[in-house]
Amino acid sequence: MTGQPWTVARFLGRERRFTVHAELTDGTRVAAHTNNTGRLTGCVAPGARCWLSPAPDPHRKLAWTLEVTEAGEPGERPVPLGAPAPATGRVLVGVN
Repeated sequence: MTGQPWTVARFLGRERRFTVHAELTDGTRVAAHTNNTGRLTGCVAPGARCWLSPAPDPHRKLAWTLEVTEAGEPGERPVPLGAPAPATGRVLVGVN
C-alpha cells in the first residue's frame, strides 16, 4: 500500500500467479500485481469492482497493485487482498 489514492476499476481476470487484469473507469486496460497467490475463487469474479493502488516505484514492471475486490459477484462485500484490514476499512468508508 503506497499511501496514494486508490483507483476504482473492474476486474477482468487473472493471467499468472501474481498478475491480474483490470479496466479503469476511463476504459484503459491495465495489468496489476496481486499478493494473493491463491485461485481467487469466491474472492472475485470477472466484472467485479476492484481498487488498485499505484506502484511506489515508477520502474516496477507492473504500475498497479490490486488491493481490494468485491467478493464473488459485483455489488458484494469488499475483500482485502493486499492491504491490511484496518487500512482497507478507512479507504472504503462511504464507498458505494
